Amino acid sequence: MNPELFVKRKNVPVSIIGLEYSGKTTFLNWLIKQRFTRPKPTVGYNFEVLEVANMHINIFDLSGHEKFRENIWKNFVQSSVGIVFFVDSSDKNKLKKSAKWFWKVVNEWLQEIYSEYALLFIANKADLKNSLDLETIIRTFDLYKMSKYSNISFQIFKTSIKEELNIKTAFQWLVNKLNSITKNQQKDIHALIISDKFSNTLYSHDPHNISSDHELLSGFVNAISSFSNELLGYENLKLVRLGKYYVLISQEQSYSVAIFSLSETNLPEARRIIYNIHRKIKDSQKKILSTEDYQTIVKQFIF
Repeated sequence: MNPELFVKRKNVPVSIIGLEYSGKTTFLNWLIKQRFTRPKPTVGYNFEVLEVANMHINIFDLSGHEKFRENIWKNFVQSSVGIVFFVDSSDKNKLKKSAKWFWKVVNEWLQEIYSEYALLFIANKADLKNSLDLETIIRTFDLYKMSKYSNISFQIFKTSIKEELNIKTAFQWLVNKLNSITKNQQKDIHALIISDKFSNTLYSHDPHNISSDHELLSGFVNAISSFSNELLGYENLKLVRLGKYYVLISQEQSYSVAIFSLSETNLPEARRIIYNIHRKIKDSQKKILSTEDYQTIVKQFIF
């Protein structure tokens, strides 16, 4: 199950995750209908688009059951700019398991891409009598450690969707952070080149005309990548400086993707774009892709 994630200037993907029955779909429905509902359990994921603050926020509400946590969460989380992590503050028995998945997201998935994220932690169901206080939840999850993650903007709220406690405030925090992150990233990609291992150009996106010969540019990129492998050892992702450009190069088995940018502030978004392009190429049912196939894939993320 693979999401179509549109990562454009005004299209911002957000994943809502958490264990089952923590209130994820109730939250999504509240955002859409502005009222409390009792939804059916989610199978797979729900998808909605919200237009807020000059952004189209693509919201993916992911099922919290074990097979979905293990099989679909990672792709969605790593492709998102915002993550909303839900916890049922009244269910003490699930806190340790919930904490395990929270730190898997933070320590493994978000650091693997090392892009910039907004992470909203919601301790839900504050209206219930057995709801734990915020200090206990912070201590149980060891949330004080979040201050050391420079690529994650983090905030925690204790909420009740039923009583509309802190829901508007929490969502507004997320919207503000998403706006800030997307502005900082700028997403002005000067060029993108996909080439095979023989330096043949499979696809090029060069709106700023940085080169009149893309075959030569592909050969140059692959030469830099090979030289880096010999000098520093093989790495899938490399960052080199070429004149005034930062060039992020990512290699897979038979092809490479290179993104050219004038600013370091674009690099986190370049990483996310490259990650998504690789994922879409891998997910393709075709063994050999045409130029039009590559264009269709790239168009989802940078046009």
